[in-house]
Parts: sequence; C-alpha cells; structure tokens
Amino acid sequence: MLPLVLLFLIFSFLFAIFLLSDCDLVLLYHSYFKGRGTLTSKFGGKVVWITGASSGIGESLAYLLSSSGAKLILSARRKNELERVLEKCQALSPLDNKNSHSILCLDLLQYDEHENHAKRVIEQYGKVDFLVNNAGLSQRSVAVETKLEVPKYLLDLNFFGTISLTNAVLPYMMRERSGCIAIVSSIAGKIGVPCSTGYSASKHALQGYFDGLRIEMQSSGISVVSVCPGATGTTDSRTVLGTALDKSTSPLPFQSRMSVERCSYLIGVAMANELEEAWISQHPQLLYTYINQYAPWTAKKLGKTVGQKTFEANKKTNST
Repeated sequence: MLPLVLLFLIFSFLFAIFLLSDCDLVLLYHSYFKGRGTLTSKFGGKVVWITGASSGIGESLAYLLSSSGAKLILSARRKNELERVLEKCQALSPLDNKNSHSILCLDLLQYDEHENHAKRVIEQYGKVDFLVNNAGLSQRSVAVETKLEVPKYLLDLNFFGTISLTNAVLPYMMRERSGCIAIVSSIAGKIGVPCSTGYSASKHALQGYFDGLRIEMQSSGISVVSVCPGATGTTDSRTVLGTALDKSTSPLPFQSRMSVERCSYLIGVAMANELEEAWISQHPQLLYTYINQYAPWTAKKLGKTVGQKTFEANKKTNST
C-alpha cells in the first residue's frame, strides 16, 4: 500500500510542476539547476551573432548575453534601432572593452550579401561561436483571403534567408570544429496554427531543415539548437503580415503571453546547454504541444475544436 501512496505523491508532485511550468521539463530542469551561472561560464568572452536584434526576443536576448559577458554582433534592417540596443548592451557588459559589441545591418532577403557579411564578422572577431537565427516575420490572416505573395514572402524570409546566412557562417565554424547554430522557430513550427498558415509553413520548414543539419554536423563539433516559443509579449504590428504584403496587423489574440525577458532567458539556457529542441510557452499551448508530440491523433481532434475558437476569434478582431 505504501509504495502506491508514494508513487501517487510523486506523480502528483511532478504533475503540479508541469502545470506551473512555462517550458518543457528538460529545459525547466536546466533553468533551475544550470541557470544564470551557466550563462556566464558558457557565453563569457564568446562571439554571438544575433539576427533580428532590433526588437522583441532578439533585443531582450542581446541584453541577457551582453550582461553574461558575450561579444555581440547585432543585426537587423533598422540601423537606428540597432544603435539604441547597442548602447544599452555596452552599458550592461562586464567586458573592459565596450567596443567588443558591434552592429551589422543585414537584410535576410539579400542572399548574395550574406557571405560578405560573414567575412566581415570573421575579419573583425576571428570566429563566430554562436549564430542566433532570430529574424523573421509572423502572420495573421485567414488563408483563403490571403494573397499568395504572403506565404511566399514568409518562406523567402523566415526559411531561405535563415539557411542562406547559416550556410555563410558554417564553413568558419567547421574550420574551428566548434560552434552553435540556434534557430528561433515557434510552437507553430510543431503545430499548424489557424490564421497563421504561411508562418506555420515557414517554421515547419525550418524544423525539418535544421533537424537534418544537426545530424550532418554531429561529427564536426557543431551543435544545432531549435527553440520553439509560443505567444510572447511582442506586439509590434510591423512584424505581423496581414492578407497582403502592404498590410500589417496585430498578433493572434492569445490571452496568455510570456514576457520576452523570460522567453529570452530560457532561450539562453537552451543554447548554453546545447539542448537540441526546447519548447517555451505557457499553458494551454505547452500542454497542447505535449499532446501533439505524444498523442498526435488526439491533438488533431482537439485542434478542430480549440483551433476553431482561435479562428473565430481572429475573424472577429481582425482589422485587415
């Protein structure tokens, strides 16, 4: 009788932890037992290149890694915003040489320039220890009302732009036989999301590509980390496409959103511990991701009910 009671108590304890968690259990373990101390030891003095660093998760991650002693290359299209982030990173950095941080304006759609950008970084820093592929756009529009140009643009930017820059950096990492490629994917890269079909497609493509790349790189000393955030506090309408390229809108109307500071911290932990895949989200999105992973048939049935509510809510509040 006692073993059964003990098992019940252990199960209840673990289930309570799961209900209170905002990431998968492996990442949760590392965040508690290998947290901020690991960030300093792992990123201190390392060269980290972050794309999409002018706002949102990329900006918050830049502050976190700067305070952990990393040398940062901050990339995005908006130079004035990058300069603002750079100034704060320099103030947060414990490094003696504040010029260890720099900005590099970059457009992921200009594939032909990526090799030149990589060469400039190598000339300045000698290597890239971490490449954080964070740049990209989201989408909020009903599929049948959305012009083909939108999903095509999202694939060009989120997928092809990311692999183009990655392939420009990889030869230098392979030469050093070390490095980490991190991609900021999405829960939408694991689960199809209504009113975000083009975005989901681009993130599913990223998941497949980098899962294959991880296997190819395992003998080269290079790790590949895929992080999949759910809804965060990022609400910049400039990053969310609507039914056409010239239309923007607000993010999907999720009630629960994680702060970008918490999300970026968990991304940093996942990178520091070289976790192959990490889920970062609040419930019920996190719970649904687990169901989708281990009981996909059940998830698809639930999706028809839960997803329909999201679809209807979007139609009511969509301003495009």
